[in-house]
Amino acid sequence: MLPGDRLTLEGRIDLPPRFEGFDYRAYLARGGISATLFRPHVVSTGAGDASLGRWLTRQRLGLDRSLQRSLPEPASSLASGIAFGRDDGLSSADKEQFNRAGLRHLVAVSGSNVTIVAAFVYILAVPTVGRRWAWIPAGIAIAGYLGAAGFAPSVLRAGLMAGIFLFGSVVGRPQSGLPALFAAIIAMTVVSPTLATDSGFLLSATATAGIITLFPHFEARLRHLTAGWRYVPIPVWMCQAAALTLAATIATMPIMWVTFGRISLISPIANVVVEPVFALAFWASLLTSVLGLASESLGAAAGTAAYYPLAFISEAAAVFA
Repeated sequence: MLPGDRLTLEGRIDLPPRFEGFDYRAYLARGGISATLFRPHVVSTGAGDASLGRWLTRQRLGLDRSLQRSLPEPASSLASGIAFGRDDGLSSADKEQFNRAGLRHLVAVSGSNVTIVAAFVYILAVPTVGRRWAWIPAGIAIAGYLGAAGFAPSVLRAGLMAGIFLFGSVVGRPQSGLPALFAAIIAMTVVSPTLATDSGFLLSATATAGIITLFPHFEARLRHLTAGWRYVPIPVWMCQAAALTLAATIATMPIMWVTFGRISLISPIANVVVEPVFALAFWASLLTSVLGLASESLGAAAGTAAYYPLAFISEAAAVFA
């Protein structure tokens, strides 16, 4: 089914149940759902009118099918999560492992994904069209990636922030992360006030705020502490990965505790190990999905290269969990 398709169902409508220790009815009501239909009978279906939403959904499904043809499970579902933030195909056991290891953000579209795409295109465009106009292909790449990933709140927040940064580079104003983040939050909550209580949106926004405010201090402190380690030299990227994870973990800790009742103490170590492989897995998964649309053999070849970083991330999540 695509957005706009018409579906007629027949069955008995019931109020959602209330379980001991969990009010399922209230949970659904927060999403605007007031009744359930158990095992309905399909009376008729009809295709909807042409729209941008239908076209984007069709393209996203095509990219997902491309990954499924090119990679075995669970690598294909993990690739879909890393490249496009769609973790629906991951089993509940796999999701639990990523949660316990503090690596769940890897299978959700975040600012890092959008930044990787925007920075890559921007760097490639500067020698061709110049720094003044490089924001145009970078902006087009951001829009295309957001369309491929879907327009979830975290995706839109990341896209808005990236757009504000690009705008700052055009007008020549000093770029600051917090004003960009606040502008994105204000714009999105004006359009949809219910986002103010959405846990996914809150986690995404607070993690970004933590990275902006705490990361520079943590990185400087870690590099200072490890500078004198002559016999066990610590690479710069390892300090950066640890500081990044620590900043995001501290910022999101209150929301994680209230929402899920726990936090992952192993997360900084797990992210230091996995972070260098993540960028490789991201680009390999993205390339596999695109090439797989053009040719199954090209998709299979790219999938072979993508399989190994994906398998490493999956195994790391299991070990750290």
